[in-house]
Amino acid sequence: MGKNVADDPERELTRLSEHDLHFLDANLLIGYSVEWDQMNSPATYYYQSFACNYLTSERVLDEARGVVENCRRMALRVVEHVGNEFKAGREYEIIDDIHKFVDREFDDLKSPVKNYIEERETKFRQLAKTQSEKIQREARKTVRGDFKLPLGFFTKLGQSGGPVQVWEQAPSDPKNVYPDKHADLSEAMSNPYDRNILLDAYDYVLENQSEDVLVATTDRCDFVDDRLEIENILIFIEISDVLGLWRAEVSSKAT
Repeated sequence: MGKNVADDPERELTRLSEHDLHFLDANLLIGYSVEWDQMNSPATYYYQSFACNYLTSERVLDEARGVVENCRRMALRVVEHVGNEFKAGREYEIIDDIHKFVDREFDDLKSPVKNYIEERETKFRQLAKTQSEKIQREARKTVRGDFKLPLGFFTKLGQSGGPVQVWEQAPSDPKNVYPDKHADLSEAMSNPYDRNILLDAYDYVLENQSEDVLVATTDRCDFVDDRLEIENILIFIEISDVLGLWRAEVSSKAT
């Protein structure tokens, strides 16, 4: 298991500062572009604190875009349900009741959808109390407008000359190109998608003859917890725990 960054924040700061090239995971892209995302504060802290060359892969960008598009679709479905079928209970239970609907109807991405509902609590409360088609249209327009901003951000990232370089030459199936690394990472990590993202970063280093790359992430479950094993397998890759560093920073300011 990787060492908790809170035990050694100075080491983590040094690691981030010494690398000029940072490979970004989807959580950082989503957190920065989506104001109500739970990773917004850590992502904003990261981008404001470390000026460097940012890199990601087409696979990561597709993942980030897909998550936001799915959240938009789910939020619109919540608007439809609340506007047409929702039976408002007691005033203080409205948002809790909407959250229960999300828990019943959706298998994934429940947390970000709930975060969005809380971000737009006034709008959803208003929607729950009326059968007005006008209010429903306004709510749908609000959802589409809110999600248009991050989706536009992802579109800009994919364009030449954008703020983040997107590596588009990574193999679609890295198992065929790096079978040994793929097998070793599969034993070390539980998430196959995260494994392929790391192999995208590894492929960039090899194809561009770069010395190394730092993978900046807020994903502690796979990337950070397993980083000792990952760094032993992919010798040109280092993992940085942005979420842990941000928490250490917040804690130091609170004491």
